[in-house]
Amino acid sequence: MNKNLGQLIKTRREEYGWSQAFLARRIEVSYSYLSRLEKGERDNPSYRIVLEICVALDIPFNELW
Repeated sequence: MNKNLGQLIKTRREEYGWSQAFLARRIEVSYSYLSRLEKGERDNPSYRIVLEICVALDIPFNELW
């Protein structure tokens, strides 16, 4: 996962009007983990996490994986 993908997650989350804390709870990860994903500081999220993000934010899976 790179900063561009993290930015896509952040942009889509903000379009929904969701806080990081809300999305983190929804996809069952910690707030700090999601924050690091969005900043591009966390590499290689699991398949499950990517899938949960895609479902929650209505992003095609192939855009994140």
